[in-house]
Amino acid sequence: MIFLVTSSLALFFLHEVLSGRHPYSGQLDLKDPRSQLRINRGLRPSLEALPAEALKHVKKTLTLTWCRDPSNRLTSEQFRNRLSCVLHDLDVASRGQ
Repeated sequence: MIFLVTSSLALFFLHEVLSGRHPYSGQLDLKDPRSQLRINRGLRPSLEALPAEALKHVKKTLTLTWCRDPSNRLTSEQFRNRLSCVLHDLDVASRGQ
């Protein structure tokens, strides 16, 4: 059985790894109970915190993982494959190849 990747897993993993910051930093006070409501209603982390080179490679992946309809999200296998390609592309770009 292939499980669907949850939007929170993909968002937090990719966003934190690439930006070095919590995905909602500067947008929400996560201690405020209303923050969860805003996230549940569709608020997504700002992509502005991501480095431009990383954003070029991950924007499509991020948007596919946070679809409101779970049936439109990436499967775990699709996410793993995309992440592998993204990391490879970023490694190549950082080496100037």
